[in-house]
Amino acid sequence: MNKLCVFDLDGTLLDTIKDLYLSLNVALKENGMPSQTLENVRQFIGNGLDMFIKRASQAHPEKYESLKAAFKAHYDEHCNDHTQYFPGIKLLLKNLKMYGYKIAIVSNKNDEAVQELYNIYFKDYVDIACGIKEGMKIKPNPDTLFSVMKAFDAKENDVIYIGDSLVDKELAQNANVKYLIVTWGYRTRKELSGVEEDLLISQAANLENKIKELNPIIMDKKEILKHCDHTLLAQGATLDEIYALIDDAIKYNTASVCIPPSYVKKAKEYANGKVKICTVIGFPNGYSTTRVKVFETKDAIKNGADEIDMVINIGFVKSKNYAALKREIKAIKKACGDKVLKVIIETCLLERTEKVKLCKIVTQAGADYIKTSTGFSKAGATKEDIILFKKFIGPNVKMKAAGGIRTLQDAQDYLKLGCDRLGTSAIVKIVKEEENA
Repeated sequence: MNKLCVFDLDGTLLDTIKDLYLSLNVALKENGMPSQTLENVRQFIGNGLDMFIKRASQAHPEKYESLKAAFKAHYDEHCNDHTQYFPGIKLLLKNLKMYGYKIAIVSNKNDEAVQELYNIYFKDYVDIACGIKEGMKIKPNPDTLFSVMKAFDAKENDVIYIGDSLVDKELAQNANVKYLIVTWGYRTRKELSGVEEDLLISQAANLENKIKELNPIIMDKKEILKHCDHTLLAQGATLDEIYALIDDAIKYNTASVCIPPSYVKKAKEYANGKVKICTVIGFPNGYSTTRVKVFETKDAIKNGADEIDMVINIGFVKSKNYAALKREIKAIKKACGDKVLKVIIETCLLERTEKVKLCKIVTQAGADYIKTSTGFSKAGATKEDIILFKKFIGPNVKMKAAGGIRTLQDAQDYLKLGCDRLGTSAIVKIVKEEENA
């Protein structure tokens, strides 16, 4: 089953109006007709090329064919002179693609122009783009949308259509699919008065969230739990609480339990090989000496730890002592032997340039994971940081998000962005509560 997002083009993804305006006025001049204002051109848009030209030639209907030919000739050559993404659209499409949505464009624009713009702007993010060819019916007729749905084997409930006009609303209703209407396009709020307020979207960032709300991709809970390091690191954690944590981890098949070092030996004995034991080193502030961290690591592994989550020395980063930082990570990785090492860099305390530098250092030092946060500082994981990690870590480094992952949607979002592990206690709790409801 595919979840499909289908977008209108002009006024939704791309701001094309200046090129349409200039090409139309070139064609009007060639045909001895008065030019049109930008506002008039805005009103002409939305019902395909034939209606666009018909509206522009209303005072001289006899010149319709020659005006259409002149416009098409000029626009085919100049459709990208001033066209640009609306703000946030490129990131929106990238995020939706990364999240697992299939993405298509259905436009009333001439297909030649659609394909040219697709190749320039969308081929990395959009799976298919369809414009109008000779003999095809235009929106709000749903035939083109139906053909796209068929290509992806997408049912009505799996599709959402996004446009900027009442034509787009009518198309979605004709196809019986969900829809959203953006307000940054070529129709005013007054012109969109027939759209319910909660289906009007004013920013691309809000559009992403609304798409996920109305057309969610639901991961299996068991799949989410397999990526969770079920965590209890509170200062007052008791041995009985650790045993209960292990019981839940075994029952729900989590990746590991992440616990304080002082409980590792007893936890290993209690778990009896049924779940991996993860512990923390230099936690939570990271400013122990390297020698102390190495000792902690060896001691934890001797006691039965399968995985080590170490905290870096943030002071080394702030003083740009990157050589010492790399030596420390390498020393701890050596102490780990064949055990997994995750490096916590505490992203909330770092600048972007520092995060990029640490992605490279963690990679070069041979660690297995880069981890966002301890959960004990000012803030936890953010999706922006995971996107940044993915861009700059090496191919052998995985990602762990931790801190603030409190819902199944949070967990799913981070996994869809590429995280392999999640540091959280909330997900098991949610699943248990659902079972007991």
